[in-house]
Amino acid sequence: MPINDDWKWLEELPSWEIPEELEGPTNVTAHNIAIKLLSCGILGLETNVLIGNYIAEEARFNIWFLTNAKQSGTARDLLGLVSMYDQLDREVYEAWKRLERCLSMEISDEERKIQISAAKEAISSALDNAIETMRRTRTSEAR
Repeated sequence: MPINDDWKWLEELPSWEIPEELEGPTNVTAHNIAIKLLSCGILGLETNVLIGNYIAEEARFNIWFLTNAKQSGTARDLLGLVSMYDQLDREVYEAWKRLERCLSMEISDEERKIQISAAKEAISSALDNAIETMRRTRTSEAR
């Protein structure tokens, strides 16, 4: 069925089909990603703090979305925010999958250390980006 011209912008939004492994144990993708990250055991305390901040900012963002954005935003604005939020989760998840692949690679110990270090940095970077983007979005929109 063709999309009405008024809704063509929907085709421009990035989309992400949530992987089956993120469908549980909770119904919140960010929480399920956090559970996977925390279960890993090799990320370190600083990354654990980022994971906690990611969950806290995700909650603040959702409170803001439900109480402010949803009340005053257009359908286009709201779907854009949902798409942005999904893409942030996707970036964190893809960084996690990179680490998961590194852990199962058949490579030398030295190369494994290098790959794992880079993957851990990618996770921290993705978490930082998600936290900052959600914070910036909700605080700039609140003004």
